[in-house]
Amino acid sequence: MIAYDKDGTLLNYEKIWTPFAKASLDAFEAHFDLGYDEAFRREVGFVDEKIQPNSMLASGTGRDIQNAYDRRADGGGDWAEEYYLKHVHKYLNNMELLPGAVEALKEGQRLGYKNAIVTSDSRLSTEAFLKKFNLNGLVDFVIAGDDSTYSKPDVEVLDTIIEAGYTYDEIAVVGDNYTDTQLGKDDGITTIGVLSGTSTREFLSDADHIVDGVHELFNGGKFIV
Repeated sequence: MIAYDKDGTLLNYEKIWTPFAKASLDAFEAHFDLGYDEAFRREVGFVDEKIQPNSMLASGTGRDIQNAYDRRADGGGDWAEEYYLKHVHKYLNNMELLPGAVEALKEGQRLGYKNAIVTSDSRLSTEAFLKKFNLNGLVDFVIAGDDSTYSKPDVEVLDTIIEAGYTYDEIAVVGDNYTDTQLGKDDGITTIGVLSGTSTREFLSDADHIVDGVHELFNGGKFIV
């Protein structure tokens, strides 16, 4: 079983979430009359107009982000959820696959691996991703951020896969944040960090393997693990 993160691993992060984060924060500050709230932006991980490695925006669930907005302003969480539902679709139109994404899914399947997507993003945008790129036939399991009470790196987020009969040592996790490279490491899961998302090599140093992107997962007809 190969469990892929979505954003920054299979999907180009910069095309969607950086502009969405900027627009959301700008609108939040305007709605609640907060001015330019640099401290809050740093708290959620948006600095110098970029999403920071291993930050809440990079790897947190929608619930995590809404809770942060709620702490900053009364009603902020409900506002953030409503803003997301109202505006995310226009950003999803800009979705772009990273090099080798489809090829990796196909090659894994050809070699007998099952493919999973385990993401902190919502079910709504994950299904939009699968539909846009016709990936449903290549993906056997989908675990989105609002599907479980757990979130990465809690190993319990994989309960659906384990309940289907897989063991932790049969799973390799591929992702661009520490929530991916720490997922299940103490339980026998192999983790692979990719440099195609928000993190640099130093932030992925706990991974078992580090590659530039999913296009390097297979070589000579074999999975690198």
